[in-house]
Amino acid sequence: MFFRSSLLISTLILSLCCCTWQGTVKGIFEILTVSETVSAEDFFTDMYHEPEPVPSQIKNFQGMRIDLPGFTSYYLRYDSNEWFVLNMVNSMPSYQSAELESDSRCEVTGEYAAEKFSLNYTDELSKQSFWQPEQIKEKEYYTCFKFPWRHTILFDKRSGTVYHVIEEIGE
Repeated sequence: MFFRSSLLISTLILSLCCCTWQGTVKGIFEILTVSETVSAEDFFTDMYHEPEPVPSQIKNFQGMRIDLPGFTSYYLRYDSNEWFVLNMVNSMPSYQSAELESDSRCEVTGEYAAEKFSLNYTDELSKQSFWQPEQIKEKEYYTCFKFPWRHTILFDKRSGTVYHVIEEIGE
């Protein structure tokens, strides 16, 4: 009850200050968005739905979890080899969906995946010093859908650094 009252009051204040419906909606999302640093242990537990040890092939893990109303996203940077990462994502569990089918393997994708790695993609991400995919010269993108998660992966072909965006997809 308190949360609902607070949300209504916040909405009223935002609508008076923002002057537009879009501004009000944006303000509500900013209030309800929660971002936090995520450890490798927490990430693997979330993905496998049970405590899972961090694979030894994953080094220098840094990550952020952003919870928006209705879905969650992860923004990760770590060092590993391409073959291991693709096999790891392919082996992650997925749920059955009446409307959506999970991929059996990750696919190479083009530059359209680049927007997922843009600093403008989320304001919270722009504040993170570990997120620097724009500095990569030799890039390769992959996508893989493992319901309810869409994985978009950027490999730095020179350094072995992996940028990994995981977005929750609803039916």
